[in-house]
Amino acid sequence: MPAVELRHGIFNWIDVITTDASVVIPFYEKVFGWSTEEVPTEGPSPYRFFLRDGIPVTGLGEMSDEMKEEGVPSTWNSYIQVG
Repeated sequence: MPAVELRHGIFNWIDVITTDASVVIPFYEKVFGWSTEEVPTEGPSPYRFFLRDGIPVTGLGEMSDEMKEEGVPSTWNSYIQVG
């Protein structure tokens, strides 16, 4: 997978955290033609990249059971390089 260049002061990454990855993944694969790749993590659930032509375009994580029980909604997150 190609390295992603991170530049200071710009949006570098976006991802979604969801209550049910099994529903979200097929939706975005169909709508945008993305594929997915699981990324090893130390957390309880895997993180996934959505890929377009083999290049990561966004990420997806699944909420913890605690977050689901609290009623936290699925959320898109934006990240800015600051250092």
